[in-house]
Amino acid sequence: MPVPKIAFPSIVRTPSFPEGLPQDLNDCVVEQVRTLYAKHGPAAFAMPKDAAAAHEAGHAIVGTHEGLAITGVKIFSRQVPLFGEAWAGLCDGEAWRSDPGTSPEDDIRNSRMTIAGLAGEAFARVDKPASSLDELVISQMLGANAVRKLKPELNLEQLNTESERHWHEQIWRAVLLILRKNAVPFTRLSNYLFEKEKIRGDKLRKILAQIKPAPCPPSPSPGSPP
Repeated sequence: MPVPKIAFPSIVRTPSFPEGLPQDLNDCVVEQVRTLYAKHGPAAFAMPKDAAAAHEAGHAIVGTHEGLAITGVKIFSRQVPLFGEAWAGLCDGEAWRSDPGTSPEDDIRNSRMTIAGLAGEAFARVDKPASSLDELVISQMLGANAVRKLKPELNLEQLNTESERHWHEQIWRAVLLILRKNAVPFTRLSNYLFEKEKIRGDKLRKILAQIKPAPCPPSPSPGSPP
């Protein structure tokens, strides 16, 4: 999916469960939904219990690694028209924002947290073609915000090209590195969520305390060449 062509929308979200999208981002998601539904049918949007557990475990592990305070994680099922039972989830914790006043480092951190659910599904090999489209678009937007702050001299075409490269290298690749480095706590948390469906307090803190720093690629300095 290409990085959306947008200009600094101000976003305020809680980790992993955005309450709707700005219209331009929503249009990107709707377009992708139509394309994937036509190509794969309802199966592309399936969200079984094991995928929801891996998704929220990804958010919790990466969010903690990136310095966000995660205080609770849960998954739950609901009936969705045309698709039947679908599982979803929620991480409770520190809110974040992205706007012209936030630093590129914060935008990168929040982009990693946002896409970590999809990365968790991919890491556990339970992702689907339409998994987490809204979070994918938001994560790419946050990455584009970071690039625009680091390299304000770029025109729109250059911004889109550099943002796509930056997102794959600094965000998606970094998140997968974090999960590989922390495969043990990720698996423990995912398995616990699959069995119990929610976790808080000491049980959660003991798992998150096992998280180790991962060698993420360094962020480019302002004005550095691609």
